[in-house]
Parts: sequence; structure tokens; C-alpha cells
Amino acid sequence: MENDEKIKKLKKLRFASIMYLIIALIHFIAVFSLSLFGENSMLVWSGIFWLILGMGYFIYAKYQLGKLAK
Repeated sequence: MENDEKIKKLKKLRFASIMYLIIALIHFIAVFSLSLFGENSMLVWSGIFWLILGMGYFIYAKYQLGKLAK
């Protein structure tokens, strides 16, 4: 019963991380398109940072689910 609750929480965490990745990807695409028009290049690094952070969040959630499944 306790494992079922942990699995539900981790699945919610995985869903949240997927949504975070989608938002980070949209941010990166928007920033990259702005940089094509000559805007500040630091915006591109901001988009890359958000993508890396989102991927780390997603990998952590997947790791926790895998660890619990064993």
C-alpha cells in the first residue's frame, strides 16, 4: 500500500517534469527565434539552461521510479 502511494507520487513527478520540459522547449524555441532577429544572445543561454534543468528533473523522476520498481 505504501509503495502504491509512492508510485502515484513519482508518476505525478514524472508528469510534472514532462510538462516542465515542454515549457522549457517552448521557451528555448521562442528565445532562439528572437535571437535570429538580432536580439540579445544571452537569451539563448537562458533557454539552454532551462532545457538542461528540465532534463535533469525528468531524469531524476525516471531514476526514482526505476529504483522503486526494483
